Amino acid sequence: MPQNKFEHVIIVGGSLGGLMMGLALSRSGYTVTILERADSSLRNGAFIRLQTKPYSNSEIERELRHLASNGNNNVEAWSAIQERLRNAVAKEPGITLQHNTRIVSVGQNESSAWATSEEEQIFKGDFLIGADGYRSIVRRYLNPDKPFADYAGYLVWVGKVDEELLPKKDWKKRQLSSAYFNDSAAGTLTTAVMPGIEGEPILARDGLVFAGLIIRIIICCLN
Repeated sequence: MPQNKFEHVIIVGGSLGGLMMGLALSRSGYTVTILERADSSLRNGAFIRLQTKPYSNSEIERELRHLASNGNNNVEAWSAIQERLRNAVAKEPGITLQHNTRIVSVGQNESSAWATSEEEQIFKGDFLIGADGYRSIVRRYLNPDKPFADYAGYLVWVGKVDEELLPKKDWKKRQLSSAYFNDSAAGTLTTAVMPGIEGEPILARDGLVFAGLIIRIIICCLN
């Protein structure tokens, strides 16, 4: 099928990659259906830093990079970025985001591609994109000889702690308002701020600004 005839896109996976891809395609004129296996609750347990500098002069890229990064280079909770992207998706008339939809198989022929859910519902489009993680159903279909991503040899422990429980001497030294890395032979300790119960930034002790009450700690231990 000629490229200029493509109209409807199916995206398997509705986390950061799937949401960003859906927004980019919708703003390029496509109708998009995003299929996410999880419910609508936001993901916990990770944080990420997004670069604000675009790689090209594309207006869509600049808009989406600013949306995802919130205009800064700080480390943010995965859930905060995900929430912004979902809010943007909800305002796009060309995007349908469907939760609680576990895809069990995908396929294609000369005219279309499709995804089949656990409930045997078929979602058909002009083409299909896999954004469904390291155990990707789409990857398994396209590359059955290597269906999963390779294990890189790292083990990650994730936890979170109330800021009031942290030693006062560590607040300014570690600059927890952005990110802190402490490398050793045992591994790497990384901290960053995540939204707390209220979800609004507050002025913390020693003049540091935190986005809520909780700090997420990630310990990456070499295997």
